[in-house]
Amino acid sequence: MQLTQIVATVNELLAGEILTFGQMSRFLDRAVDDINQQMNSKYPMLTEFTEAAFPGIWPNYNFFPDKYIRNIVCIGAAYKYFTSDEEGIATSTAYGWEYKDNLFKMVRDYIDFVDPLYQDNTTLGSVTGSDAVIKLSWEDIGS
Repeated sequence: MQLTQIVATVNELLAGEILTFGQMSRFLDRAVDDINQQMNSKYPMLTEFTEAAFPGIWPNYNFFPDKYIRNIVCIGAAYKYFTSDEEGIATSTAYGWEYKDNLFKMVRDYIDFVDPLYQDNTTLGSVTGSDAVIKLSWEDIGS
């Protein structure tokens, strides 16, 4: 999804706010952080997604399907924005439930399709790479 579409979608969810990418980037990054934590992945933050770092694909943030960007990253950013703004507390509850439900569905449906390039195999988690070793007993730990 194009960065301009992400910004427009988040602004629409924020009831017509006119935030710039810079103003919403910390909320977008926090949503990607949640995805990375839940999926045991290391997708780049939106603030890391620059033309210099990703010259072949910038400005199309396409590390996972657009439906997850719309339903998790954008809604998550709106939720995190409203929870940081006292005036949006009532709205944030609805977005919070939708965000968490969609994040659960992403983990359920997409975890097996995380590109090996973005799998975080350096920590323990549910996604393991080919270099991971499963210890079957305490005796295996000594070897």
